[in-house]
Amino acid sequence: MTRGLAFLAVLCAALLASPALRAGCVNPPGVNGEAIYNADHNVMQFCDGASWISMAASGYATEVDPKVGALESSKWCSSNGTVIACTENAPVSGAGGSSGQVQYNTGTGLGGAAAVTYATSGDLLMLTSQAATDTPLVIKGAADQTGNLLEFRDSADTLLVTVSAAGVIGGSGASLTNLDAGALASGTIPDARFPATLPASSGANLTALNAGNISSGTVPTVRLGSGTADLSTYLRGDGAWSSVSAGTTLPDCTDGQAIMRLGGAWVCKDNWTCYFTWTEHTGAGSRDWWGIASSSDGAKLAVAPHGGHIYTSSDSGATWTQRTGAGYRYWSTIVGSSDGTRLAAGVYDGYIYTSSDSGATWTARTEAGDRNWYGIANSSDGARLAAVAQNDYIYTSSDSGATWTARTGAGSRNWRAIASSSDGTKLAAVVRSGYIYTSGDSGATWTEYTGAGDRDWRAIASSSDGTKLVAVAYNSYIYTSSDSGATWTQQAGAGSRGWFGIASSSDGSNLAAGVYGGYIYTSSDSGATWTQQAGAGSRDWFGIASSSDGTKLAAGVWRNYIHTGVGTCD
Repeated sequence: MTRGLAFLAVLCAALLASPALRAGCVNPPGVNGEAIYNADHNVMQFCDGASWISMAASGYATEVDPKVGALESSKWCSSNGTVIACTENAPVSGAGGSSGQVQYNTGTGLGGAAAVTYATSGDLLMLTSQAATDTPLVIKGAADQTGNLLEFRDSADTLLVTVSAAGVIGGSGASLTNLDAGALASGTIPDARFPATLPASSGANLTALNAGNISSGTVPTVRLGSGTADLSTYLRGDGAWSSVSAGTTLPDCTDGQAIMRLGGAWVCKDNWTCYFTWTEHTGAGSRDWWGIASSSDGAKLAVAPHGGHIYTSSDSGATWTQRTGAGYRYWSTIVGSSDGTRLAAGVYDGYIYTSSDSGATWTARTEAGDRNWYGIANSSDGARLAAVAQNDYIYTSSDSGATWTARTGAGSRNWRAIASSSDGTKLAAVVRSGYIYTSGDSGATWTEYTGAGDRDWRAIASSSDGTKLVAVAYNSYIYTSSDSGATWTQQAGAGSRGWFGIASSSDGSNLAAGVYGGYIYTSSDSGATWTQQAGAGSRDWFGIASSSDGTKLAAGVWRNYIHTGVGTCD
């Protein structure tokens, strides 16, 4: 500090101060009224007899680097760490509102927010009494908001639900059990969310429905044929609605009869009678033909000899191709899918072989074992197979023969033949010198039916739905059932003969049976009446197969040729 200024301060203090006021300051020493310049802080200070006082803070001088900023009367002071400013209003005193209400500054005091309460017992902040038209809570983001607007977390700080700045809600949605499907704007609904069965509906928009899938209701006449259907027209065989010629009088038929035109006249018919034209096919040679299979349209045939190669035809037997892929074997049975693509054949004292290309190539199915296979049946698509072996069990496959399951429920017996419904669910098998057995669950369980008797059963056939069955016994009669084998009827019309083969149309109405050392017999009324097909000759008929409508037949003869018959039914 300046020595002259200090001397002047001391001299003034000595002349003016009375002895009672000359108490001193310390650090540095000074007396009341003495003034000094503090070079360390660049400020003038004076001694008030006890402490050094800043002249700037007291309003006597101005600091170059002030420590006190703006001062306002009756205002409260606050500091930002550098300057003390006294410009703040004094805190509002006096709480407003009721217990539990959240307080807010009204500008002149404290108020209570009635719509916002705080429950101390559960540490809950609640919105309670807002008006129905009010928005309870508004969270407003910044203009450049990037973080979430809202987050919900559990007690372990696990993030549960988020609301992004774009308004997208994030979370698993597992608890949304009543979500309206109309709110789904994107994504795929899983199959499990659809009902097991479709609800009943009119089907008016099903424009490509297969008629085979119609189980009830009435098909409109416009869907039955071309032309106009009314009381004066009838549906012709070519699918056209036609008017009866002038002067023609239709017979008054009884319920259940069909009006048919035969020989230029209209007659009432109780049933159809089919007349077959037979052709002998020598292309596959004269062999011990045992098994034979036909596609649903009768165009594709497959035959298996008991000692030789399998042969196939794609033109209803006109020409034949030898299939050497499965080898020269003692075949006992063969079946095919509806389209003739998938084939399955069994060997007596050997394996089962399958083909998925109409017999071009074959695969030995060794898993089913080396057995005396006698009969095979299949579903219409060839996926489900069922086979029987002599003095053994029934075996089934649901994967076209890749794997097999022994069905021991029916026992080990002298099985001879087996038949299947088109879906492979209903099976029926016969025992040589035994009874008939059926299954309604693809072979899992079996029921023995003694109604048809203990006989030398040789063959059995089934309608597509498995309801109508027909079985033949050697030196006995033909037996039919219309209730999946529960009851049986002896059809004596064709006589007691050496029956060896049987075939059925899809609906079970057209039947064909072959006699070993006799003729082929056909029926168009589910076995009630029979017609001897003398045109095919008396032979040792073995296996016989039919098209789905029963108008095309193919049969094999022991030590002879393959014969086919084309029927005309009236």
